[in-house]
Amino acid sequence: MSFDDSGSDFDLPVQQAIFDTKLTTLRRRGYLVSNTFRSLKDNARVGGKGYSQHLLGLAGDLDIRGLSPEQINEMIRAARAQGLTVVTPEQEVALGHKPHVHVQAFRAGVVPKAVYRRQLGVQIQETP
Repeated sequence: MSFDDSGSDFDLPVQQAIFDTKLTTLRRRGYLVSNTFRSLKDNARVGGKGYSQHLLGLAGDLDIRGLSPEQINEMIRAARAQGLTVVTPEQEVALGHKPHVHVQAFRAGVVPKAVYRRQLGVQIQETP
């Protein structure tokens, strides 16, 4: 999926509703979803990327505490079956984050930067 660079064809409320429906499906399977929205301040505090989909309510974190490796793999399969982009616990640890399964509505770079500027009212600083 791709959008115009201006973001004029990106309907954020619709995309949020679609994402929320996918998360609801995961919650109904018993998975604990957190951090679906972060303010700019909270995103900076936790070391989030400048263009994090958390800032738009299009990303979430799935709790893996107490789950076996098999259960975590099933969680990842369930998230991917919903069409979500998944960052695995190993990748999160490599990024310096606590282990969890990060899910987001789109691959990195798909959401036009103009959507972030329009929604947040500021120019985002890019982070590595």
